Amino acid sequence: MMASFYLSSAAAYFAHAIFAYSLIIYAQSRGGGASQSGQLLATMYGPMLVLGLYGGMLADRYSRKAILLTSHLLAAAVTAVFAYAISKALGVGVALFAFAGVYGVPVSVMAATRLAFVGNFAEARALERCTTIVKVLNVM
Repeated sequence: MMASFYLSSAAAYFAHAIFAYSLIIYAQSRGGGASQSGQLLATMYGPMLVLGLYGGMLADRYSRKAILLTSHLLAAAVTAVFAYAISKALGVGVALFAFAGVYGVPVSVMAATRLAFVGNFAEARALERCTTIVKVLNVM
């Protein structure tokens, strides 16, 4: 069970990183500079500063599985809409920042919820090791 959880966590974090890099590459290919790339990343990661703690509270009160599934579905939906907008030649403007900000909302609760989710199936003696592995995956 733990191996599949680690694998799914790594895949989710990899997909998140790919989206962040693709956002920057797209912005720069449309004429945006380094300053605009930094602003996009701040817009995407900004919700984590505010909602990260809220995600931990949600994970303690509600079903962690439901929170993870919902946040991943929302992030996938935003990615799909973003891909469609790119195919229609979305310019670098307010819409691009809106995609970055909206994508940051479900992603902000994922890390805290995954960390809390470990407690659902890890044994007490292995809990510290398991949470350390998840924390390392969060950083990568």
